[in-house]
Amino acid sequence: MKRPIFLTVFEREMAGAFRDRNLTAHFILIPLLMYPLILWLGMTVALLVEAGSERLLLRIGTSPGLDPALEAALVSSDDSTLFFETTGVDPSADIAAGRLDAAVGPSAGEGCVITADFSRGRGRTASARLSSLISDFRERRLSSFRDSLGIGNRKWEVMIVSSVNEAGSREMGGFILGLIIPVTFAVMVSIGCYYSAIDATAGERERGTLETLVSTSAGRTGILTGKYLSVLVSGMISGLLNILSMFLCVSAILGPMLAGAGEEISFDPEPGAFLAALFASLILSALLAALMTASSSTARTYKEGQAMVMPTYILSILPAMFIQSPGLRLDAGTAAIPVLNAVLIMRESLSGEVGLLPCVISAASTALVCFAALRAAAILLSKEEALFPGEGRRKRRRLPGLISGRRRGADA
Repeated sequence: MKRPIFLTVFEREMAGAFRDRNLTAHFILIPLLMYPLILWLGMTVALLVEAGSERLLLRIGTSPGLDPALEAALVSSDDSTLFFETTGVDPSADIAAGRLDAAVGPSAGEGCVITADFSRGRGRTASARLSSLISDFRERRLSSFRDSLGIGNRKWEVMIVSSVNEAGSREMGGFILGLIIPVTFAVMVSIGCYYSAIDATAGERERGTLETLVSTSAGRTGILTGKYLSVLVSGMISGLLNILSMFLCVSAILGPMLAGAGEEISFDPEPGAFLAALFASLILSALLAALMTASSSTARTYKEGQAMVMPTYILSILPAMFIQSPGLRLDAGTAAIPVLNAVLIMRESLSGEVGLLPCVISAASTALVCFAALRAAAILLSKEEALFPGEGRRKRRRLPGLISGRRRGADA
C-alpha cells in the first residue's frame, strides 16, 4: 500500500524542526524554562525590594501644635527606621530640599495631616508608615474611650460582618490556575505555530528547497497538508508544555507560600481538566496553524513571512484582554468565536466542568475556519506565480487575482 504523501512531508518537517535549534527553543525550551525563570526572578526581586524597604531610614518632621500624646506614640514606636525631629510650622521647604522625607502636623480641625513629596519613593514610603502608626494610635484611643464608657465591642461596632468561603481547597486551586494559565496558554500555542509555519513555507522557499519538493511526484495538496500538520503538532507541544510548566511552578512555589499564609488551597485539578486541556490545545493549534500556514504560504522571504503572520499572532493575544471579565462565560455564543472558545474551555476546565455542547460548537467553528484558510492556501499554491513569485520588473499579481485567476491589463 502506497504511503500517503502528507505523512512523508509531515515526518520530514518534524524531523527538521527538532534538528533546528531555534525552532526547538521556541516551542519546547521556552515553555519549559520561561515560567520557572520568571517566578524565580520575580520572587528574588520582590525579596530584595522588601529587604531594601525595611532597611530604608526615613527622616520625619513633627510640627508644633501636634497632639502631644500622638507625638509621643510616634516617637516611641517600634519602627526603628523612622527618625523624628522637630520642624517649623511649614515643613514644605525642608521636604522640597530633601532634608525631610515627610512631616506630620496638626490639621485645621481635630486630627493631623501628613505632608510628603509623593513623586519620590521615599516620600510615599514615609507617608504609608506614618499612616499605619497613626491608625494604630487612633484604634488604641478609641478602644480606651469605649472601655471608659463600659460599651462592649459588639455594641460599639453596631454590626459585625463576616464571610464564609464555601469553596473547597481544590476549587480554590482551580480558580487560581484559571486566572494564571489561560492568559499565557494562547500566547505559547501561537509562538509554537508562529516559527514553525514561517519556516515550513517562507523559510523553505528562501532556502531554495521548495522547488525540489514540488518537482517530485508529491501533490501540492499533500505537501500543504503535511506542513500544516507539522505546524499543528508544534503548537500543541508548545501549549501542553506551557500548561505543564505553569502547573508545576504554581504547585511547587505558590502552593507552599499560600499554605504558609494559612490558606488551604490544593492545586489538584479534576481528571477531566486534562482532557479539556488537550482538546483546547488541539482546536487552538489547528486554528492558528491553518491561519499562519495560509498567510505565510506566498511569502518569498523569512522576514516577509513574519510580517504576514503577525496579524494572526496578535489575534491570539487579544483574548487575554477579556478573559478575566467576570461576565464572560463559555456558552453557545462564545463557543462559536475562534481562539476565545479555546481559552474559555481551558479556564472553565480548571475551575469547573465544561459542557458538551460548547465543545461541539467550538470544534465545528474551528473546523470551518481551518477549512476556509487551507482551501485558500491550496488555491494559491496551485498558481505557479504564487508558488514561485518572480524577482524581475514584472508587475506583482495581487492576492485576489491569484485566487480568482484573473489578470489585470499588463498581465493579460
